Amino acid sequence: MLMVSSYEIALKDFPIIDKDDTLYAATKLMEKYGLDRVVVSEECKMVGILTAKDIMRKLSLTRTLRATTSLLHVSSFMTPDPIVLPPNEPLIKSCRIMLERRISSIPLVNEEKEPIALLTKWDLLDVARNERVPLSSVMTPNPIYIKETDSLLNIRNLMITEGISFLPVVNIDNRLVGIVTVDELAKAFLELHDLLPAKFRKERIHMIRALDIMNRTIPILQQSDTLGMAAALMKEKGIRGVIVMRGNEMVGVVTLTDVVAYLVSKDIVT
Repeated sequence: MLMVSSYEIALKDFPIIDKDDTLYAATKLMEKYGLDRVVVSEECKMVGILTAKDIMRKLSLTRTLRATTSLLHVSSFMTPDPIVLPPNEPLIKSCRIMLERRISSIPLVNEEKEPIALLTKWDLLDVARNERVPLSSVMTPNPIYIKETDSLLNIRNLMITEGISFLPVVNIDNRLVGIVTVDELAKAFLELHDLLPAKFRKERIHMIRALDIMNRTIPILQQSDTLGMAAALMKEKGIRGVIVMRGNEMVGVVTLTDVVAYLVSKDIVT
């Protein structure tokens, strides 16, 4: 992928929502597009971006616990004034910015500052599909993990503190039993608001555990498997990472961020 522009890889068909629309409408738009984010606009100009991570961070706050998502506005949850780039920006530079600023997407805008494409870490999986480097050379070793009895709020706080979006889950015997990502957390908080009366939410939010929300389909590869295999699996299943094993022992994880970091380190997207 030599001398590729960001626009060539980025999504051209992506969701856009007005800042005064509801959080409920935004989540339905995410579902329609199969994405974890929407671009936020005001009078055709981009003013923010709303992601599953934003929902996970803010929907659990005390001030939002008594409201439903049909009464909450996108403007209260979005990240305002995100980094934007022109469509001809070299892909390698966009990738470096994502890593340096710890962001997962960059809207591409025209001269009128209108969003015309959306570059995400997910789009970089296609670039990595043919990479034959073993996962042992790419993975994050000794990954942070959680117990199946860990609470929803503790998992949220861990993700925010550590800046991660993907966690393996183990049981009392330290056997791998699932994964929890920012997507499961956002979904849990959304369901809490939309399915439970407000008076029950504060109590219920402290009762939810990892085992209640985790994905029990575990994406596992061996450390000798290739990055291309991991990228293909993540793309096919729509998952943010894979767990790397040495035999039956968990030794690492490879996430979207690890994939992008490898591509940048090898100048594969130069």
